[in-house]
Amino acid sequence: LLHYSYRDIAHHVRQINRYTDTMAELKAARGVGVPLLRMISYPPVKFFKMYLFRMGFLDGPQGLILAVLGAVYEFLKYAKLWEIRVGEKRAGGPPDK
Repeated sequence: LLHYSYRDIAHHVRQINRYTDTMAELKAARGVGVPLLRMISYPPVKFFKMYLFRMGFLDGPQGLILAVLGAVYEFLKYAKLWEIRVGEKRAGGPPDK
């Protein structure tokens, strides 16, 4: 069974951008702080999980690319949450919704 979730790398990157925007906004709305340790530690953990434990290395370059993009997703999610929090501090608090 072949399942193609993304047409190409650019499509995957656009999806990552959309999903990380959504996740950061949801975390901000729930009052989640910016866990610097997670921003640093989760990307390599995600990479090794996808590339080694899920045997992405068997997929050749595609497996490597997907593992790297998985790590980028984890980093961006928390980096965007940080960006939201910095914007709130400058504006004097969280935005009203």
